[in-house]
Amino acid sequence: LNPPQKEAVEHRGGPLLVLAGAGSGKTRVLTRRVAHLIGVQGAFPGSILAVTFTNKAAGEMKERIVSLVGAAGKNCWTGTFHSIGARLLRREAERLGLSRDFTIFDRDDSLSSLRRVLNALGISPKETSPESLLSVISRAKNDMMSPADYERESDGPYERLVAQVYSRYEAALREQNALDFDDLLVQPVRLLRDEDVRQQYAHRFKHVLVDEYQDTNKCQYEFLHALTVDHRQLFVVGDDDQSIYRWRGADLNNILDFERDHPDAKVVRLEQNYRSTSMILGAANSVIRRNIGRKGKELWTENGDGHPVLVMDVQNEQAEALAVLKMIKGCMQEENRTASEFVVLYRTNSQSRVLETTFQQGGVPYQLVGGVRFYERREIKDVLAYLRLLVNPADDTAARRVINVPARGIGKKSLEDLQEFARVHEISLLQAMRRTAEGHGAAIRAAAADKLRGFFLILDGAAARMATSPVAEVTEQILQDTDYEQHLEKENERDAATRWENVLEVLSAMQEFADTPEREDASVAGFLQEVTLATDLDNYEETAPRVTLMTLHNAKGLEFPWVFITGVEEGLFPHANSANEPDGLEEERRLFYVGLTRARERVALFTAAERRRFGGINACMPSQFLDEIDPDFVERKSLAPDYSRGRTGGAYRNYGPGRGAGSGGRSGGSGRAGGSHDEWRGRQPARTVRPSRVDDTPDFIPSYEDESQDGVTVRPGMRVRHPSWGEGVVDAVEGRGEGLKLTIKFRGGVLKKVLAIYAKLELLG
Repeated sequence: LNPPQKEAVEHRGGPLLVLAGAGSGKTRVLTRRVAHLIGVQGAFPGSILAVTFTNKAAGEMKERIVSLVGAAGKNCWTGTFHSIGARLLRREAERLGLSRDFTIFDRDDSLSSLRRVLNALGISPKETSPESLLSVISRAKNDMMSPADYERESDGPYERLVAQVYSRYEAALREQNALDFDDLLVQPVRLLRDEDVRQQYAHRFKHVLVDEYQDTNKCQYEFLHALTVDHRQLFVVGDDDQSIYRWRGADLNNILDFERDHPDAKVVRLEQNYRSTSMILGAANSVIRRNIGRKGKELWTENGDGHPVLVMDVQNEQAEALAVLKMIKGCMQEENRTASEFVVLYRTNSQSRVLETTFQQGGVPYQLVGGVRFYERREIKDVLAYLRLLVNPADDTAARRVINVPARGIGKKSLEDLQEFARVHEISLLQAMRRTAEGHGAAIRAAAADKLRGFFLILDGAAARMATSPVAEVTEQILQDTDYEQHLEKENERDAATRWENVLEVLSAMQEFADTPEREDASVAGFLQEVTLATDLDNYEETAPRVTLMTLHNAKGLEFPWVFITGVEEGLFPHANSANEPDGLEEERRLFYVGLTRARERVALFTAAERRRFGGINACMPSQFLDEIDPDFVERKSLAPDYSRGRTGGAYRNYGPGRGAGSGGRSGGSGRAGGSHDEWRGRQPARTVRPSRVDDTPDFIPSYEDESQDGVTVRPGMRVRHPSWGEGVVDAVEGRGEGLKLTIKFRGGVLKKVLAIYAKLELLG
């Protein structure tokens, strides 16, 4: 341990904030702190609660603790906020009116329930986006607002609609004995508002440690406060310069105001970086110090100068992808690098398409982090739905999923009759199905009722087996009884083999789950909880011989020898939406800082002269972030002919050869990895710019999760200009994407309703 790390680890008690810069060894400090509490201060392992944000970080933390203190370390409560919340709720479910076998809904399940609520209310999803509504409800939950609280603060028709939908959505969850992801944070806080319960857990957890404190939201802040307000043994580690999750409710002020909230708090700064070179850190420091909302620190290293940050000017996204490919291939061949040493980062998911195509054609293996999650694949969700019904028979969402998997001839009308029977008799859909199968339920066709009897033979057989068999054996029996492989072949013969391989893979995951000796809950319910809480990064294979493609948000916490950041252009990075948000630019700058500090040895930034978006070619300007890097740490190369034409402004005034840069670093140089200038000849930047498409997606939905957010967000109250009707003010917004409709009030009070994508509107602000 270096002196600041040692100071943090040996802290005698009271609130402590460890400001840990990127690559400064914060995980080492956290795990050594736990070991110090147990080995030196005599703390009982079961009295230590250590929470973080990702399953990967939680798993790594637990492994390191066990390696330091032995088997006793397994008794510490370590996990993500969501997994710790789920564990508490299983213990105390009855206090909240739940049974302990509640189902945790993923986003797809939540959307399915929400769509049913909208249908019951007679609201078309084309008029009001279920995704947007769910995001609004999520934000309300994380702000600790109940449906009644939200209704009290509603001051417009949309807010009143949200309040109504929110209330019905919550009722739908309760009817199914289910919680959504947000409930795993919100319900433990409500639980701890009971003073007896709060004191019980505050007494149990005498030491609370938190990783990535800058990412905590209001709900998580209250959770930590309830546990530590008495003994005040709160040890938090975080970096205000890496706070990039404001869209999901993260409150930067939690870390900025730590000393105000805890007047006797001690602050330790970890500024020595063990990951990157001086050149990379110099570039990162020079950018992030422009932010006002930060506590301030300066990263330094003993790793040596290294190479300057490379800025590559390219013609378009195809040239960008090809340049990345050639550089990677060159390094692999000439420096004996493996594919796993490279990562390509981008601001929005939609940018991966051209990269994927280019890598496929170039024969370079890659893994895409952030695509369709393994456990969200249709065939996997089918299998898991059967297991969910075994654990929680009230789970109507799971019942609807498998009622016709494989096909049982139960059509839309029969399903509606079953659901109506369940509603009238106030029972679950599964109970309605059973009564119907037994001959005294809904009036459906005899053949369909007969198929239901076969369904319950399968389900009841699996339920009997579940009491004595591991989850993999129970699942194998269901697959055999349903003849699921044949079902896949009948449904789509072309991809049946691939989908069946995915099913076999989940069986392997189940076997691995059961074979883990320190597993707290190896039951079917335990497996379901683990896979529901799985994230994109849980499937990321760090040492796989493949180049990694991922968004900048997903890259947080990871490191690579080589980092490529593509699309470093105004309107893309920083994203156009950041201009409409308070402190939006500072968050985008923090995201850029996170990208730079993922690199151990080399960074290459790419900016294109033009980029195709929404079917049109748009001229691009280099990102202002490039201008903010100190010229001493930058080397520039151009692969675009006559690159200065069409790209005005001062965006290049800081570019230079950089300290330690060779002759190839001058403007216009070609460089080995990028190929010759002639190879990259292409069209000149477009003369006209196609207007960006507008979108009604709320600010707090991250643009990297929604490809339709490449345009500027339009809201009621914004001024616009129409080519025929002149200036007006947006009065109402309906729908989204290509179906986005705007009601605009023009001069003289004239109201016009237009389809935004065809209206040729100019946004005035």
